[in-house]
Amino acid sequence: MATPLIAASCDAPHPWARKFVLDGRPLRADCTLEHTSRFEDDTWRLSPAIIAHSAKILKLDFAHAPDRWRTFTKEVFYAMLAGPLPPAEPRPEIATVRGHFAAITRFLRWLDSYPAAATGRPVQRLDELHGADLQAYLLDLPKTQHSPLTRERNRVSIRVLWRYRTVLSDQLPFDPAHLEGWRDDYRSR
Repeated sequence: MATPLIAASCDAPHPWARKFVLDGRPLRADCTLEHTSRFEDDTWRLSPAIIAHSAKILKLDFAHAPDRWRTFTKEVFYAMLAGPLPPAEPRPEIATVRGHFAAITRFLRWLDSYPAAATGRPVQRLDELHGADLQAYLLDLPKTQHSPLTRERNRVSIRVLWRYRTVLSDQLPFDPAHLEGWRDDYRSR
């Protein structure tokens, strides 16, 4: 089992601050690792790891994550791209990582303004979440995501937070797949 990341104190830099986010990934011939994004950067350019020159430019812009969740968001995506992986978890493709980014930052923006079901106060950490909180997210999701396929992709991405819990400084305390209503088998309709 991987050792969870210990959060850095407010004064100390993050342990991964100088790490290259594409380390270990194949890069285009015209790119070198030294010229790629680092954990500490606010925008991570993923294009150097997209071998096809015709592919569109992809990046992760952490301005889309709420301030108080930004470092955590970087931890999640660094783990996917180059960092320690949970046991038996494969390294995802760049396009998959980019898709998870949109859904997870959307969830964290929702969580940033959501009063937790148990306390009525905003959630400060994922380990404070209860099933009722994620069920509230499920009820809110159709208001902004009209496509059943997009809602399913959002649920899959939120579950990534559970799957990666062993390598993050904050862990989702339960598997959302076990919540009532989490699976929306829209394809069978």
